[in-house]
Amino acid sequence: MTEQNNDVTEDDGAGKRKLLKILLMVIGLLLVIGLSVGLTLFLTRGWTNQPVDPELMGIEAVRGPAHYMALSPEFIVTYEVNSRQRFLKADIAIRTRDQRALDVLTQHMPLVRNNIIQTLSERDFSDLQTDAGREELVQSITEAVQGVMETLTGQPGIESVLFTNYVIQ
Repeated sequence: MTEQNNDVTEDDGAGKRKLLKILLMVIGLLLVIGLSVGLTLFLTRGWTNQPVDPELMGIEAVRGPAHYMALSPEFIVTYEVNSRQRFLKADIAIRTRDQRALDVLTQHMPLVRNNIIQTLSERDFSDLQTDAGREELVQSITEAVQGVMETLTGQPGIESVLFTNYVIQ
């Protein structure tokens, strides 16, 4: 009987050693994970109260809520293409973060609409049919409206011009 008890005691010691190894491996793994998360948060300033400069992160600083102004009525421009009449119908909205800019735009809307129509009329109809041409048109209209705003207020005043409807026929 004494031999049997010795075998059981040796098995319990080996089992405890295996359990201890597994427990130490799990604790070591948790320690490595914790250190990597902590180091990542430290390096990215994830847990500091210090604000991160948005421009350093490549993000444009938000100056306030966006305001939108839909220009009504829609813009309709005709084009002569191969002796055929073609049309562009565009609903346009203006985005700004400055309420005063919207007030100036409202006051000088005839001038703004005139410059937009001139910009639309100067385009070649085939360019308006491509995505690149439409993006270039948005940029040109934005610059035209910003030009009016700079003349009136000394600042661009608006962020961008958006098409809310764009139909060519």
